[in-house]
Amino acid sequence: MTGQAPEQEHDRPRAAPAAHVPPDSVLVTGECVDGRWRLERCLASGADDALWLARDERLDREVALRFVGAHMLADEDDRALVAREAALLARVEHQNVVCLFDILEDATGLYFVTEYVEGRSLQELCDHPTRCPDQVVAAVGLQLARGLRAVHEQNVIHHDLRSDNVRILPNGVVKLLNFGSATGYTSADRTTSAMDPAAYLAPEQFEGARVDHRVDLYSLGLLLWELSAGVRPFPEHSTAATLQTRLIAEPATLKSVHRRVSTRLSAVIERATRRWPEQRWQSAAELEEALTNLCGHRPELLVQAHLAKTGLA
Repeated sequence: MTGQAPEQEHDRPRAAPAAHVPPDSVLVTGECVDGRWRLERCLASGADDALWLARDERLDREVALRFVGAHMLADEDDRALVAREAALLARVEHQNVVCLFDILEDATGLYFVTEYVEGRSLQELCDHPTRCPDQVVAAVGLQLARGLRAVHEQNVIHHDLRSDNVRILPNGVVKLLNFGSATGYTSADRTTSAMDPAAYLAPEQFEGARVDHRVDLYSLGLLLWELSAGVRPFPEHSTAATLQTRLIAEPATLKSVHRRVSTRLSAVIERATRRWPEQRWQSAAELEEALTNLCGHRPELLVQAHLAKTGLA
């Protein structure tokens, strides 16, 4: 028809997908999601989700867009829960928590739009041949504890705290990312599948037990254990082996692997990784106070200096 602009292929509404469509076949470079978020580059893609660098065409800024396939949240209650948690997370304005801009839904799945955070993943710091000094480990942990406190105050559990969900900026600021797996306190009767990535999950998550914010403190303890020692406290190479070990044992003492670690830091981390939740730090605020005593009130400066020293800045 004359006088009418041709329809752009990437901007067409997509048909409803089959039960399980790989994320990299749903999204296309150049596509404009919801008429606003232009996809520029796929940063990571898995069996059930994908992370994209996108541009906010309204405000002309880069954002991160995480897509989760519809089959992952087929239940209406799950979708309603995600919507409620997104509203809670959108209230969190904290230096150590990624900012959530929007959450979208269509027939293909859910889209979480957040600030785009450049920097190093915590895993890169863990894998570096130069071990982190105690003060730097405490400084990373302190910033994560501060972020968790802000999130927990909104009655949200991160639920998936692991090394690739933590980003370290060149200025030493540490940010929590990826709240797509978060669960609210309102869903205390929900359980966690044993098929979830196992490296940093708390024992009660394996058991299908009721969980609360202390699962995040356990996961943070495992992250700091690895950051200090350079190896994971549970080095098994399969989910089943990790599950079996973690249900019957606590991590080895940090000093048994890293003899130079201070007794004070070791004690803080070991309390975070107790098998039973009631024996751990009971809040992120408690853990924050303990870590502040080890590194002071400006932890980002310690992290920034370490990045420069190791060439990771």
